[in-house]
Amino acid sequence: MKRLRKIVVGCSLLLAIGLCHGGEPIEIVLDTSMCMWDTLPDGTLRIAAVRTAIEAFVVSPAATGQNFEFGLRTIGGRSDITMGSGCADSQVLITGGPVDPTQWTSALANIEFRGVRALGYAIAEAAKDLSNRNGWKRMVVVTSGGDQCHHEISALLESLSGTENPIDIRIVGLGLDQDLANTLLLSVPTRNINDPSQLLDTLRWAAAPQTSSSSRADWLDLRITISEKPVTGATLFIANRYFGDEKSTDVVAGTARMRLTPGRYRARIQGPEVGTVVLDDIQHLSTQETIEIALSAPPPVTLEVVPERPLAGTEAHIQYWGAPPGTNFVAVAAAGAAVGQYLVQMPAIGSTGEVALDLPDSPNDLEVHFTRDIGSGIRQLLGSLEFGTDRRNVSLEAPERAEAQTQMTLDWDGGGLPGDHIVVEYHRDGLREEVLCVPAVHGGPSVFNAPDLAGDYEVLYRSRHGRSLARSSLEVFEILATLDGPQTAAPGEEFNVSWTGPDAAHDFLSIATDEGGDEEYLSFSPTTVGTPAPFTAPDSPGDYEIRYVRAVDGEILARRPISVVVVDVTLDVPSVVEAGTRFEVECSGTAGKGDFIAVARQNSGRKKHLDWAYTSLGSPVTLAAPFEAGQYVIRYVSGNRNKILVRQPIEVR
Repeated sequence: MKRLRKIVVGCSLLLAIGLCHGGEPIEIVLDTSMCMWDTLPDGTLRIAAVRTAIEAFVVSPAATGQNFEFGLRTIGGRSDITMGSGCADSQVLITGGPVDPTQWTSALANIEFRGVRALGYAIAEAAKDLSNRNGWKRMVVVTSGGDQCHHEISALLESLSGTENPIDIRIVGLGLDQDLANTLLLSVPTRNINDPSQLLDTLRWAAAPQTSSSSRADWLDLRITISEKPVTGATLFIANRYFGDEKSTDVVAGTARMRLTPGRYRARIQGPEVGTVVLDDIQHLSTQETIEIALSAPPPVTLEVVPERPLAGTEAHIQYWGAPPGTNFVAVAAAGAAVGQYLVQMPAIGSTGEVALDLPDSPNDLEVHFTRDIGSGIRQLLGSLEFGTDRRNVSLEAPERAEAQTQMTLDWDGGGLPGDHIVVEYHRDGLREEVLCVPAVHGGPSVFNAPDLAGDYEVLYRSRHGRSLARSSLEVFEILATLDGPQTAAPGEEFNVSWTGPDAAHDFLSIATDEGGDEEYLSFSPTTVGTPAPFTAPDSPGDYEIRYVRAVDGEILARRPISVVVVDVTLDVPSVVEAGTRFEVECSGTAGKGDFIAVARQNSGRKKHLDWAYTSLGSPVTLAAPFEAGQYVIRYVSGNRNKILVRQPIEVR
């Protein structure tokens, strides 16, 4: 550190010697636009920093006898310039000549910072100010930004430095955008500062005269290869080893083109192919037009995808070997994508390891990248591997139509990945509203209530990534009528049906076979009888349907299934009883209203009973045996139409 200080001091002494040339003209072109009211990072106003530094730079050296002829011109700042003519806003505050401290102090104190930054116009006018001076002459431009009047500054600067009587131009930036600073640096020496304490030294650097023609910057090509192939997508940062700010340029087709003065440089090359490479000593001789830089590629990282062809939308396990130290990542990208254009990524810890990454839902050719973070948001590619994915087999079954608020069955199969959902969306006026969202991980089928609002819907199988893998349209229609009644009945059984509906003229309820047409019915009950409506079950077992029928157009507004089934009744009857005695009969099964058990002669009519007892009294029932011996039968008789459901023989002795 002590040696470094000595070098800096030595350079300062040489600079002081250089400043001792008498009568040398320097015109300061100062940004006095409204933007100078902005602050630097430490909170200092740019106008305050400029006033203090320029006064110390110009007035103090004059007081000590240094013989410079300083002039001062503004960039903007005039109060009488309208918005439309602001691009011609520049004026001379002090004509070049020996320094009058009082004049300079007063001029700096009275500057009004306003208007636009007519940078190009001010530089061109300053060049005219210096055009009548022979020999060495310098223009120092102090600005807080670029031209606001669309002048081509780079072309202007190069034209002024390329004339027969050139002007040595240097730019001092106050908090410039770095891209702008780099652009200016390609044309003229430029330093950009954000610390007001550095401004005075920067002004002294800007005033230092050229000592020889060999110090002029010329265009130089730097040819950069890696493993004998041209480098692409990289950035070259370069700076003089002893003075000057770092500047940068892109490496295009293996070539970086820059304007450099002969000397020794420190360079940094940064890009996805090369990582970050620091070259400590690049020598630029005045006779050179090209410098060759050959780099070696880092050893590749080995990658493997498990399984080799995973399913789209699932997890892929990426295994890696040979990772270098540093901040590394494993990423998945579309096949052929550039470095950094990733679909998903995760940090990679250690030289060997494995990461699990979620894959896109759509089957496609993909590519896994192993990258290293080399700073400035740049990733170096250390390994890649292409792989493909297969489509997930997803099925979804849903009804085409459903009545509002009624139950509907949805069935699906999608592999049961966590995060997958079954979604019902309402479509209206181009908008989508989600009305149902349930996890799909356990598969179907499952019963849900249809939405309350009639309209068009869509049932979706949606992946955890939000992609719809299967869909089905659903029409929900309004509830116009309801039916409530038994689910089963015995043949000929009487039952009631509760209902709601329009109850318009001639509307009715009917019973029809479940496969019968809308106009077919076995029996009906007009709605005028009120609710509940009485019905008698058909005699034949089978599946039927209770319907609410609107008379005006025959439309069925509500349906309810009902099954007619034979009652499963069993009798436990003694085989022999004594004549004239009482005996018991066990009965099991569903007993209907009015059902009874009777004893009768064999082959007698169905209403010819010698004795009977109602099943509603419970089991067993007690019957009286006939007084005459012989063969008889025990009957289970339905209370509905006296239909005999079960027969069992019995002997009377």
